[in-house]
Amino acid sequence: ADAERVSARIVTALGVAVAAAGSAALLAVLASGSLGPGALAQLGPEPGPVALAIGIEVGVGAGILLLSPRRRARDDGATEAVPTALLEPSVD
Repeated sequence: ADAERVSARIVTALGVAVAAAGSAALLAVLASGSLGPGALAQLGPEPGPVALAIGIEVGVGAGILLLSPRRRARDDGATEAVPTALLEPSVD
């Protein structure tokens, strides 16, 4: 059961990274173009490296966020690690 939760989080982190990389690549394609003849015929970012950089950065961040344990206080005052998916939002 615990391995299923971890694998679901890994798939979610990878999905977020792929979506961010695809969006960044699309924006890079839309931002590139021509500004004139000669050296200015191709101007703008390369979609591949931009997508790779954004995908890695977002993937690492999402992985840290989704896979790190959370702590909450138990009724007896001790703390225990609780998976993020089991946490309920606190109402103050």
